[in-house]
Amino acid sequence: MRMLLISRLATIAVLLCLFHAQVCGQAPAAIRKNTVITSKTLEYDYKRSMAVFETNVEVVDPVLNVKSEKLTILFEPGGGAKSATATGNVNLTHDGSRGVCRKAIYLVKEGELILMGDVVLRNGDRVATCEKANYYVQTGQVKLTGQAVLKRPTDTVRANEVIFQIEKDDIESVKATGNVQMEHNDAGSSVGAGLLSPSRAAP
Repeated sequence: MRMLLISRLATIAVLLCLFHAQVCGQAPAAIRKNTVITSKTLEYDYKRSMAVFETNVEVVDPVLNVKSEKLTILFEPGGGAKSATATGNVNLTHDGSRGVCRKAIYLVKEGELILMGDVVLRNGDRVATCEKANYYVQTGQVKLTGQAVLKRPTDTVRANEVIFQIEKDDIESVKATGNVQMEHNDAGSSVGAGLLSPSRAAP
């Protein structure tokens, strides 16, 4: 049973890593199969196709490390992973990049990762903060909602919602809506929503 769980969780860890690398502008390292999950307790419910790791949960993987207080994996009837939910002081790290939040959910079929509660994504001098972040694997699009802030060395965008697209390890375009404010850090100026455009938000 342990080997079966590790094999399935390895797939989820790889998918989470791809998300984190995209947001932080880094290509993922070579994917390997050595994944170790540790926790104080593990409960596997065969009838509900669910595995629950609790207390000091840590996923150590060659491409991504995850720490949380609880990790719940739901499986499809056929054996594939349906979703993975990490809760309680969630911390994701990969090659110097870091993401923290209160709860993280990965929906396998939908190809969507959802981070909720005091979300912070950091890579060097690039930082994104919000109450909720959605990442869509197929499109590479990231949506920040709830007091969203996207900060880079050259500019900072604040709004109720910020959507940005990752292309070639950098932010290609930005769309912000609701109480938008943009600051050009090099000039120390700020502009309102009427002057905000993707080209100016992501030069």
